[in-house]
Amino acid sequence: MAVWIFTGNEEDADWKAYLDAMITGSRYAQEASQRPLFVVQIVDPDSPVPSARWRRAIAGASSRVPSQVFFILVSESLAVRAVSTALSWLRAPSYEETSVASLEEAAEVMEQRRSGARACLMRLEREARASVRAR
Repeated sequence: MAVWIFTGNEEDADWKAYLDAMITGSRYAQEASQRPLFVVQIVDPDSPVPSARWRRAIAGASSRVPSQVFFILVSESLAVRAVSTALSWLRAPSYEETSVASLEEAAEVMEQRRSGARACLMRLEREARASVRAR
């Protein structure tokens, strides 16, 4: 399981780290024994979209994400979730994905597929937030 948080303070180094994690995670997902491999992207309110350069790079990397991944976008913003859905309609991903409004909804989706996933998600979200605060 992987959890990424976008707080609105991202810089080029953060987008590069995200892209690198997508590439590394995609390789790992192909070998992971547990299916699906959950990837949760949390977009905090008021987070800006990445620049065109990073959007292109992220789109390229996401086209190589394997089918073992279950991607969950978490955003309170209906607009963010709607754009994600529309992009999926235009470019059907090879992996399963959904968009939800809250971390609790993400946990429910995950728990339906794997018992115990909720606790892991909540722990990783806390650790990710602590890491962001420590920067």
